[in-house]
Amino acid sequence: MTTTLRSLFLVHSDKDKNFTTALAQNASEYETLSLTTVASGEARCEITSIRLLSQQNLAWIVSFHRRSTDSITDFDTNTMIDYWSWAAGDGIAVGSAFLYAVSGLSIPYQDQSQAGNLNIAVTNRSTTAKTATSGGVGHVQVTVGVFGAA
Repeated sequence: MTTTLRSLFLVHSDKDKNFTTALAQNASEYETLSLTTVASGEARCEITSIRLLSQQNLAWIVSFHRRSTDSITDFDTNTMIDYWSWAAGDGIAVGSAFLYAVSGLSIPYQDQSQAGNLNIAVTNRSTTAKTATSGGVGHVQVTVGVFGAA
């Protein structure tokens, strides 16, 4: 029996550059994070974990998309692959922030824009708005665990 080991990579957003806009209830912000250390082109990989760190205790959705642009309201052009959601009560207080995490996922991912990116959206599900990042307030940081191709 031959066992093929796959490498685990952690893909991080930057709290000062990504997910910095104010988000009303059910509003989303899309970002593209580089997967070039995992794979180039279609960047085929498997998403295994998601960690979101937020300065606000809100209900969140983190979703993954085949391309960097999406029309989630058009059934013909929707590119969402899968998502994970948390209720506000799921956040664990860590200092002045709230931690949301899930592991054990097995989400097949492919970047159809051929750019070697992880196309991700963060959606605020809370009635309370997410504050825009300014002066040390409103930060959101996401880390995604992925297995590259064997």
